[in-house]
Amino acid sequence: MDPCIFVWNCRGAGSRKFIRVFKEYKRKHNPNIVIIVEPRVSGATAQNVIKEMGYDKQLVVDALGFSGGIWLLWNEAEFNISRVDSQAQFIHVLAARTGRPEDKWNLTAVYANPAPIQRRQLWAALRRISESQELPWILMGDFNSILHPSEKLGGGGGSL
Repeated sequence: MDPCIFVWNCRGAGSRKFIRVFKEYKRKHNPNIVIIVEPRVSGATAQNVIKEMGYDKQLVVDALGFSGGIWLLWNEAEFNISRVDSQAQFIHVLAARTGRPEDKWNLTAVYANPAPIQRRQLWAALRRISESQELPWILMGDFNSILHPSEKLGGGGGSL
């Protein structure tokens, strides 16, 4: 069975609505691994929300104020996941299904800073990671990058 990985830029995980919507999605799709980007909460508030989401393991890059953040959640009965590297814009892990350590792969969860200068640091780090890859690699998240202004829906204006 392949992993079911769910990535959501929720733009705020501190509300009851977030929990309600997430639990409905979880009931319907039963994701094994969950990546929440831009939760906009950290510390005790984040831990309370994460606990309510129903996963027993987590890796967290805290939001800076009300900006950014990455949560990687899973159940230990299904996956063994260990942090290889993390910075403000990503979490890079080694993963294997529990009981099948020979089937290893890497996963990098990304929330790119909206500021282009900060994103350059992310791209440099991802380049370093890619050059050292010997295993299958899943790279996913919100890269805060579009090719053309017509791709953008909602939100504030931005410069390309």
